[in-house]
Amino acid sequence: MKLAAVAGWAYPISFASLDEETFGAANDQEGIDALIERLEQMCPELVVLEATSRYDEHLIAAAIAARSIRVAVISSRQARDFAKATGCLAKTYRIDAEILAASGL
Repeated sequence: MKLAAVAGWAYPISFASLDEETFGAANDQEGIDALIERLEQMCPELVVLEATSRYDEHLIAAAIAARSIRVAVISSRQARDFAKATGCLAKTYRIDAEILAASGL
């Protein structure tokens, strides 16, 4: 299954896939457009986002879904518990995106 994840709403957006591709973009319209373009090139079966209760998270999820790419929004607690279970205690947006992608399996 080809999975991708997006993390980091307040700062630059971080993107990761299980193919170990990473990508960063500004959290503005240009950055979101660049992220969507990258996702369309990748053709993931699912994109995983972490629920942060921020408005822009919903805009990004809607923009991804509008391109007919499946989106899953998981709770912060689930993401944190999954990271702990894998032994990953480090915390960066890139690592968050990688953990979110792996959690989509």
